[in-house]
Amino acid sequence: MVETNGLFFYSKTIAILSGDRNVELSVHPNPASDKMFVTYAPALKNARVELQDMAGKLVSVYYPIEGSTETILFVSELKAGVYKIVFTDLFGNNVKKVIIK
Repeated sequence: MVETNGLFFYSKTIAILSGDRNVELSVHPNPASDKMFVTYAPALKNARVELQDMAGKLVSVYYPIEGSTETILFVSELKAGVYKIVFTDLFGNNVKKVIIK
């Protein structure tokens, strides 16, 4: 930054966000009957993890704490079947199919 008197200084870099962030998801166990662990790169602000049925209907939504790398989904009350886990942040989303027993 340049001051009006001609002096300059460097500001602290808070974050650099690039549009090519592709968050890899890991889900285990798959299939599951009690709970599932969804692991991802450190979550950005406003990230969300959704559990959807295969028609796209929202079953549950979780909001990870910024910087967290794992969300636990409790699935014991769900009907057996195939579902989707959708991780969304500022740069898009990533989807994994999961099986609930």
